[in-house]
Amino acid sequence: MKTAFLFLTIILCGSAIGQNLLTIPLQPGEKIWSGSVKQSHKMPFEAGYRFDFYANNEYNQIQPLLLGNKGLWVWSEEPFAFEIADDKILVTKALGEVKHGRAGQTLAKARQFAAA
Repeated sequence: MKTAFLFLTIILCGSAIGQNLLTIPLQPGEKIWSGSVKQSHKMPFEAGYRFDFYANNEYNQIQPLLLGNKGLWVWSEEPFAFEIADDKILVTKALGEVKHGRAGQTLAKARQFAAA
């Protein structure tokens, strides 16, 4: 009985990890860049773009970081997946806490904040 309970608990906890959804609103005209070197030719991203930092580690050339040209920064110590929508970023499958905020009103200020 204890073994069955433990097994069920592990399965339920495991399936809950990464199923969260974080919606981050974008300002009108805001464009997004990420910490994925191999995706740089696609930046800034268009609506509909999706990327999973966990599934696509691109030979360890990634950083789970998003930056916006209006000061937005999104960062985590652990990988996450995201999708760019018309007026928001949808963050899913986060394996750790995803922090976000605004620093100034430019891409440069967002990058400076994220680098500090």
